[in-house]
Amino acid sequence: MAERDTIRAAEALMQLDAELAHAITKFVDYSREDILDFIASQVMNTWTLTLAAQSAGVTEEAVIASMLHCEPIHLGTKAVCRAEAFKMFSSVAR
Repeated sequence: MAERDTIRAAEALMQLDAELAHAITKFVDYSREDILDFIASQVMNTWTLTLAAQSAGVTEEAVIASMLHCEPIHLGTKAVCRAEAFKMFSSVAR
């Protein structure tokens, strides 16, 4: 159940955050690193991410991991996307 809620939160964030929704349309021209950098700088620590995570009852890291795994971003398997999200949040915590 929590995984389904996390996916819904990620999808809602990608659809309802206007700036993110617009940027996603341009991700086809971005490299993997550019996408990760964009998410780290423009999505992390935003109220919309916090709201999506809290509404689903999950962590912001889980929402980012799910967002990285969902279409249209889909940067890899769930495990790869969880690792990328972990790295993002670990670098912020330092």
